[in-house]
Formats: sequence, C-alpha cells, structure tokens
Amino acid sequence: MPDARLAPPHTHYLYAVTSTQEGHCHQLETFVYAANGNAYDSHSHYFQGITEKAAGHWHRFYDQTGPAIPLPDGSHYHTFSDVTYYNYTRPVQVLVGAEPLEGGVYYQEGRERHRHFYSGATSVNLGDPPPGW
Repeated sequence: MPDARLAPPHTHYLYAVTSTQEGHCHQLETFVYAANGNAYDSHSHYFQGITEKAAGHWHRFYDQTGPAIPLPDGSHYHTFSDVTYYNYTRPVQVLVGAEPLEGGVYYQEGRERHRHFYSGATSVNLGDPPPGW
C-alpha cells in the first residue's frame, strides 16, 4: 500500500442540492481543503462554505468527507452527508473602535429556523501530477 505521507496534496470539487424544507432548497458548491493522500489510504478532507441564497436566506455548512474510494485508474473520490446550520439573512456588523468587524449572523425574522440535509460524492482528485512525473 502506498504511503499517504508521500502522496502529493490534492483537492476535490464538491456540489450538492439540499433537501427541500419550508418549500425551498439550496445549492452547495465548493472545493474541499487540500490533503495529502492517495486512493488506498482512507484519508478524508474537511470542507465548509455558504449555500447559495434561496427564499431570502443562506445556510452555513461544515463537515468532513468520508474516506477515499478508489477507482480502477488509481484516482479516487469521497462521499459526504450532513445537515446545514440554521438559516440566516446577513452577517452581523460589530463596531470595534471605528472599524466594523463582522461576526455572527442575523437569523431571519418571521420564518421558523430550519436546516437542510445534503449528501453526494466529490469529483475525482484534482491536482495530482500526470503519471510519470
């Protein structure tokens, strides 16, 4: 089995559509954080982001993929599944001295807080050097 510490860092594209809640769904689109690993070492990747806006709000998401799933050509992909954070409408601005500092979120007034389930599979590994390098 190849040594994962010697494998070059790589990333994967991640895309999913959430479950429908409160009459709408959201798209997730991001790249997972780079990690060293290969198709056979069971490594995983962390990822995070903000969904596209739908029904006047967004959701944050943060998770870790499942272990690498090898493909016959030596590449691999990962599966993922989790639930978004609650809906929010915009970041909170806090004044620190004269400078605004963003942090936290405003939750959408007049709408029940809700979350969405998402799952899927990443693209194959991106960023590997061509064979023979």
